[in-house]
Amino acid sequence: MSIATKRGDTGQTGLPGGVRVSKSDHRVDAYGTIDELISSMGFARAICPDEDLRVLTKELQRELFKVGSAIATPPESKKSVPEIPQAMVDRLTDEVHRFEAMEGVLGDWAIPGEDPCSSAFDVARTVCRRCERLVVGLIEEGLEIQPAALAYINRLSDLLWLFGRRSPVGRALDAAGIEIIFTWMAVVIAMMVISFPLVARSVRAGIEQVDRRYEQIAATLGAGPFRILRTITLPLASRGIAAGAVLGFSRALGEFGA
Repeated sequence: MSIATKRGDTGQTGLPGGVRVSKSDHRVDAYGTIDELISSMGFARAICPDEDLRVLTKELQRELFKVGSAIATPPESKKSVPEIPQAMVDRLTDEVHRFEAMEGVLGDWAIPGEDPCSSAFDVARTVCRRCERLVVGLIEEGLEIQPAALAYINRLSDLLWLFGRRSPVGRALDAAGIEIIFTWMAVVIAMMVISFPLVARSVRAGIEQVDRRYEQIAATLGAGPFRILRTITLPLASRGIAAGAVLGFSRALGEFGA
């Protein structure tokens, strides 16, 4: 049996129970957006590195199929409308409170786009909000929609927002990140402590070499001119630069004298 039934080629589709309506019907738009929401959440789950979020997201996707079926089934259908119990909404409320209690989550009002995982959950949240608006429109048109179905979608959008803030990649400094930073700081400090004697010996040897060069310059120029040049060059960045300046100046004098 093929999925291409060709029955929808004329712009009609079937609701649960065999009722035929236009594909532009508002009920079709609402449950079609739930289908879009399920797929958006699936993409977020596929790229999310957090196992807890992946497991919970998959469970919510399964529940959304039931919510979508409840919205898609009209009262006149031969098929009974699936019941959305209040317990499903209460479970989402509990999850919202659990994530809100996590340190730093409510303080993160970052612009979407910090990392792929949190961004994908933010996209899913906006799809969920659009779905909510469409369901509210159905109710305002007088269609019978279970109150728990609308409440479920509303609560889910809150939870998806928290998912986007909880993403371990999206949060700049979680416990593991802080531990890594302090570990690297300890390594750098240890390397500095170990290398300091070597650096000190190298600096001392360099200063001694510069002092010897000064003595050579003094012997070449004489004590008087050398003292004047040394006074001029000492404010420079280092004794090495000063010695280089004196050497350059002495060579220039030599060439001038020649």
